[in-house]
Amino acid sequence: MISQSRAPLYEALLKMKEQISFHVPGHKQGNFFDREGIKDFGGILYLDQTELPGLDDLHHAESVIKEAEELARDAFGAGGTKFLVGGTTAGILALLLGVKAETIGVQRDSHKSVFNGLKLARKKGLLLPPVIDDLSLLPKGVNIKILLSLLADHKMNALFLTSPNYYGYATSLHEVVFAAHKEGIPLMVDEAHGAHFKFHSSFPPTALQQGADAVVQSIHKTLPAMTMASMIHWQGKRIGWKGVKEWLSAIQSSSPSYPLLASLDLARRHLVLYGEEAFERAMKEMRRLRERLKSLPWLQVVENDDPLRLVLLLPEGWGQRLKEHLESLRIFLEMVTPYHLVFVFTPGNTAEDYDKLWRALTSFSLPSLKARFPKQIPYPMEIWGKEKVIAFDSLPREKRKISLEEAVGKRAGEMIIPYPPGIPLLLEGETVEKEAMEWLFAWRREGNSVYGVYDDQIYIYDE
Repeated sequence: MISQSRAPLYEALLKMKEQISFHVPGHKQGNFFDREGIKDFGGILYLDQTELPGLDDLHHAESVIKEAEELARDAFGAGGTKFLVGGTTAGILALLLGVKAETIGVQRDSHKSVFNGLKLARKKGLLLPPVIDDLSLLPKGVNIKILLSLLADHKMNALFLTSPNYYGYATSLHEVVFAAHKEGIPLMVDEAHGAHFKFHSSFPPTALQQGADAVVQSIHKTLPAMTMASMIHWQGKRIGWKGVKEWLSAIQSSSPSYPLLASLDLARRHLVLYGEEAFERAMKEMRRLRERLKSLPWLQVVENDDPLRLVLLLPEGWGQRLKEHLESLRIFLEMVTPYHLVFVFTPGNTAEDYDKLWRALTSFSLPSLKARFPKQIPYPMEIWGKEKVIAFDSLPREKRKISLEEAVGKRAGEMIIPYPPGIPLLLEGETVEKEAMEWLFAWRREGNSVYGVYDDQIYIYDE
C-alpha cells in the first residue's frame, strides 16, 4: 500500500530531468522554445513528457499512473478512479456513450456537455425541470417529486443529475438513489463544482457518499490542480465500466498532458495532508465577509449549500455595472447576470483578497436607478418547467440561418447557450418560444455572450 504522502506520478517525472531527448515533444524540455516565453514556461517544461519507460500510459495504466489513480480512489472514497485531461466534459461524454440505456433522465439546467453527450450517443433525453428558489430566483436542483414519479412510471433507463450546480445549490440524493436503484437504474452525477466537498465536514455530503454510481469532478475548479484536470469516480456494477473506459480512450488525446496528470496527483496528496485545515481557514474568512455584507442594503447574499460559493442578488440591471466596477480594480469574478454575481472562493484566496473585495464593494457608486430586486424568474420556466423527451437519435439533417425575429415557432438547429454558465437556453430540436427570445434579448443587452447566435441569426431546422 502506497502512502498518501507520496505522489508516485510526480516523483517519476522528477527523474526525467536533464535527459537526452530523441522523442516528442519538440521543445526538448524547453531547449527549443520562444525566447521570451521561456522565462515563464521554463520551470515546468521538463515535466512535459511522453509515455517513456517509468512514466506509464494513461490509456493502459499499469504502474505510476495506476498507483496515482488508486490513491485518488481512496482519498475521494470511490470504488475506482480514472484521471481526465479533457476536463469533466470528457468524463460526461464517456458515461453517456458507455451506459446501456435508450432514454436518460437529465436536468433541464444541465451543462451543454450533457446534451452533447446525448447527441453523440444518439439517445433520448427525458428533460427534468428544476426547482426555483423563492429568494434568489435561481435553479436549485432537480424537482424531486416529479423525478420520483417518472422513475416509478419507468420513463427512463438511466439518470444523470447535476449537484452542486453553478450557484452552489446541492441536491439531497439519498431518496433519489434509493428509488433509482430499486428500479435497477444507475445514477450518474456531474459534480464538477463539488470536488472539494469530501475534504471538510461543513460541506454537503458528496454524491458518492450518498450512493451515486458514477461521479465526474472538475478538480481544477475548486481544488489545487491545473485547468482541464478532472477525475471520474465510480462504485458498484450498474454501469459497464469496460465500455466507459473504452470511450475515454477514444475521446481523450492519445498524447495526454503529463503536467495535468501530475497536478492531479499533487492535488490529491495536498488535500489528504492539508485540505481540512486549508478549508477551515477559508471558511473563517468567508464567514467574516458574509457578516460584513449584511451591512450593504443594496444587495442580498444568497443562502446556498456551498459555503465557499458566494452568490449576490442585486437590484435589476446592476449586475453588469458592479462587474465593470470590480474589473476596473483588477477583481474578476466567475459570472454575472442582470441580477446576480457569482464568486468562487478556495483556500487559494488570501485574507487580503477578501479585504480588497470588501473595499471594492463599499466603494461602488450606486447607479441612479430605483433599487428594485427582481420579482420575475430570470429563467424561461415556460420552457424549463415542462418535462419532455428530446429524441437526439432522430434529429433532422438540413438546417438554415434565419433572423432572431423570425425564429419564434421554429425548431432550433443547434443549442443556444448563454455563457457562462454553459446551460442551454434552447436545446437542438426544441421549439423556439416567444419567452425564450425575450429572455435572450434581455441577456444580450447586458453584454453577455451567447453561443449559437451569429450576427442576430440562428440556425433552425427545415421541416
